[in-house]
Amino acid sequence: MLKYTLILALLIAVPFVQILSLALPSSPPLTANTIINEIPFYSHLNYVISIYNETTVNSTTKMKFLANYTAEYNVVSQCNGVIKVDYNVSKIYSAYNLSKFNISNTTFLKPGIFNVTLLDDALSFNYPYIYPELLYNSTYYALYFVATHVGLGLQYVNETKIKLDNTSYTVYKYLNISYFSSKSFYVLCNGIGYDFNYTFSYKIDNKTYNLCANFILKCISGNSSTRLKYMSNQLEEAFKPYTYLEYTYSSLYADLTPNTYREIFYPYVFANGYFVYRDCILRFAAGQQVVYPYFNIVIGNYTNLPITFLACNSTKIVWENEEFSRVNITSLNILGKTFNNVIEYENKTNTSFTLLYFHDGTLIEEESGKIDGNIYNASEKLEFTGNSIISLNSTYPDYFNYTNTKLPYSAIDPSSALEVSIIVTMIIVALIVLLYKRK
Repeated sequence: MLKYTLILALLIAVPFVQILSLALPSSPPLTANTIINEIPFYSHLNYVISIYNETTVNSTTKMKFLANYTAEYNVVSQCNGVIKVDYNVSKIYSAYNLSKFNISNTTFLKPGIFNVTLLDDALSFNYPYIYPELLYNSTYYALYFVATHVGLGLQYVNETKIKLDNTSYTVYKYLNISYFSSKSFYVLCNGIGYDFNYTFSYKIDNKTYNLCANFILKCISGNSSTRLKYMSNQLEEAFKPYTYLEYTYSSLYADLTPNTYREIFYPYVFANGYFVYRDCILRFAAGQQVVYPYFNIVIGNYTNLPITFLACNSTKIVWENEEFSRVNITSLNILGKTFNNVIEYENKTNTSFTLLYFHDGTLIEEESGKIDGNIYNASEKLEFTGNSIISLNSTYPDYFNYTNTKLPYSAIDPSSALEVSIIVTMIIVALIVLLYKRK
């Protein structure tokens, strides 16, 4: 952790035309309240792929058309979130003799049969699809798919309407999709890629050519879904948020010191053990509202995410792609509260360690650091504070701009106070002298 509802489409029937539309939210819900039992997909997609040779002269980019192809995706079977895709490509037209550019060996121009995991293989050439509930009307947000190590930085631009096979669809435009090296990317509201580019290099006789492939969707049919197998009753533990106090090592204090709070949310929970996981690090600034400084979402199953509860209680678990062994049943004091019957899991190498502590299935502490001989030196730690979130409407106190000038007493003028003190002192001295002379 320290390392880092199915689509509801409105289908309105009008004479001879179907309109498929979706109201795009600005962000996902904080927590899920239901388990998603199926994932939608389309069984037939048809694209036209156009290949260009890209050259730049005096800062001007020119595109020379080479050839175009038709690409067909046919889903032949599905099971538990995985679809089997039969992919075929055929050439439509070539403007030149392509014996020089043997681009038929390019990955996306090779036919084949592929297994595609819909929640892992986002916008893959094997099937250009992204789960539609991951599309947001946000100036910037990031998606990371753990299993395939694909990261997408998305910036929403606008939406338009297009028509395919007498059906009108809403299309969303995004910028900065690094996975495709594309300046812009268009996706249908159902998650199917509509228009995107892919740039790649081709080397001939020690000369490198920069080529660009443009994919445009021409046909879509066969609205279907894949049913998900129910994994565990523990999935409902993801219906609530988890808040942790984060500690990091301070060389000034030579110890772990509180740094900030982390809030863990599960906006979407899938029956087969997949989660949409959101880890928010809170930022506190004097006199300002508490904020989330970034909007990052991670997608994966319970074994490759640092989930905050035990999906299965056994002697060995897989947590964030690492295997942990149960090593102890102990007691733990966290923020003044004692927890008994705490299950301790450990993962260690010759140089590092991570310890996980679960109480009644909830992760109440995580600690990690380096190993020096037999000594464990912790560098990071999380402590569970509860299932209540810190409101973003709350304001952090400003200790550097104290504005309360109302005192519980009246202020005294310094010069007047000095005069009074001198006069009082002289009177006291005179009294002492008079009393002394009487004796």
